[in-house]
Amino acid sequence: MRGFGELCGGMSTTWWSDKHNLHHALTNVVGIDEDLMVDPALFLWQPSPENDNWLRKIQHWYWALPYSMLFAIWRIDSVKVAMNRKLNGEMFRLAAHYAIWATIFPVKVLLPAVFLSGLLTATIVTVSHISEDLFFDGPHKVDYVEAQLRSTRDFKCSNPIFEYLSGGMNYQIEHHLFPIMPRYKYPALQKVLMKFAEEHNIQYRLDGDWQVLRRTINNLQSIAKADPNPNGPPSRDDSYPTLPAI
Repeated sequence: MRGFGELCGGMSTTWWSDKHNLHHALTNVVGIDEDLMVDPALFLWQPSPENDNWLRKIQHWYWALPYSMLFAIWRIDSVKVAMNRKLNGEMFRLAAHYAIWATIFPVKVLLPAVFLSGLLTATIVTVSHISEDLFFDGPHKVDYVEAQLRSTRDFKCSNPIFEYLSGGMNYQIEHHLFPIMPRYKYPALQKVLMKFAEEHNIQYRLDGDWQVLRRTINNLQSIAKADPNPNGPPSRDDSYPTLPAI
């Protein structure tokens, strides 16, 4: 099934493994977690003056636009990785995927689908992380379980349609701690983890669906209104070693 991602999803399996495994291992570690590297489109903390951008002042108004570009960016990055690493099998499957796309669907269907699905996916997965704890002092300052509970938030869906659309990613804490567990077991696991967090005096972060979205927008607004920070770190730290090609 390794080639399924390229053939049916249009995304490089190698690129996804590198990116997403690192996100799971070092969630919200500034400079390492690629999911935080979204500036200058959006700023998740006060940047230094040299890294600042005037758009930051209004980012809480236009956040949906960069969110909608998620899948387009992922697809472009996938092609780049496959070509740069000369992953011939992946390039062949990606080419087949886009050939099928171009044959079956007109552009007026494809473009809205890519941007709408990107907006939906980005909204579901980012609201669980970007308003939580960020680790600015490098990895492994706290243990793995505590780091996940501090950097991740679940949200409770208010209706069955939202529950279906979330695809189980509203149980983000469970997904991060037990990533290969079937998602239909997450509701039962949530009760276990809530008890575990209480026993170890760690906050289990849970909101409603609209509340967690409002929290995210409010966080973007607070960063928009804040002054630049002379000590604000860049979102990417190239001093950390990169992953080897798989």
